[in-house]
Amino acid sequence: MKHLFKTVCCLCLLLLVADCTKYNDDEVWDNIYELHLAQYRQAERLAALEAWTATVNGNISALQTIVAALQNCDYVTGVTPIPDPPGGYYIDFTKSGRATILNGEKGADGVDG
Repeated sequence: MKHLFKTVCCLCLLLLVADCTKYNDDEVWDNIYELHLAQYRQAERLAALEAWTATVNGNISALQTIVAALQNCDYVTGVTPIPDPPGGYYIDFTKSGRATILNGEKGADGVDG
């Protein structure tokens, strides 16, 4: 019985000491915040890449129209500048219709230039 009493007292003392210590979870919450921030940044980058891809695909389609028109002996009937940013040109053909070429942004110079 004495052994049981000592064991119960030790368990109570252990629970009392364990309850007094507080766990600081600030670092965990900071990490969660950083993960959410990184996820938001990735969403912004993805949206920018999707917009860029749409522009590039439009320009590729226009270039394919121009090449097909040249191969079919089609003629350019007019070139109209696009005033709004990003700017560019509407190119009208006799048979092929209209192709739209948009201006891009000036990139950084490379090693050679």
